[in-house]
Amino acid sequence: MHSHDYITPSIDESQDVQLIFAQQDDLTGETAWGVVLPKDSCDESDYHIDDKKRFMLWAYGQTHDFYFHSNNRGQFQANLLAPPPEPVSFDEYDKMALTMPNVPVVRGESGMDPTNPFICSYFDLDVMGKEFGFSSNDKIHMVGYDVDAESGNEKYLHHMVLFECDGELMDEQVTSETRSGLGNSGLFHGKVEGSCTAMPNGCQNPVATWAVGAGANVMPEDVGISLGDGHRWLVLQMHYFNPQLDEGISDSSGLD
Repeated sequence: MHSHDYITPSIDESQDVQLIFAQQDDLTGETAWGVVLPKDSCDESDYHIDDKKRFMLWAYGQTHDFYFHSNNRGQFQANLLAPPPEPVSFDEYDKMALTMPNVPVVRGESGMDPTNPFICSYFDLDVMGKEFGFSSNDKIHMVGYDVDAESGNEKYLHHMVLFECDGELMDEQVTSETRSGLGNSGLFHGKVEGSCTAMPNGCQNPVATWAVGAGANVMPEDVGISLGDGHRWLVLQMHYFNPQLDEGISDSSGLD
């Protein structure tokens, strides 16, 4: 099956897969199945099975009918030609949490789809660096990151992107009043933009991304993503998905 838009996927005319077994535990509801499929089916609608991770989609329902599964669906990443990697440890590195400050999961823009809020939060490296002994003028490196999902809110997370902001453009928005977080305008650490479908001016350089199903992202040895070096501000854009318009939902998820 495949789709090129947010529509019901089409069933591939050539089903190049053979079901070997399928079973379900009546007590736990756990389902297991096995299939055989070629690495290269020569079908233009199929992906080649290569030695790398690919997204796998899953969904379940009460019947075998093919229909929209609402929240009973998701995705994960897997390499079908290799065993699962060893768990990643960041114990030897300093760790910064870039998480939303308990924001209401509500669409800020009027007249737009309320089930898909886009919310941003600002992070000041001068504030966050005090604990670790660096400022935004220093060059630091991010060697990996993972999602920090607030328990119970996993189903509302769609994807998130961390952006680095242009230093000169952002400094123009900072005043002595808003440095301490007293103003309702300007820029300060922890500021939230509830209407953030379009990124703020000067903050279009993505440095980290996450989507449902993704695991920890670890750079190769001796590789890191440069931060700071005169770029003081980071912005985390969070795309939430609330198809049932559940009320009273607040979230503190993010990256760490």
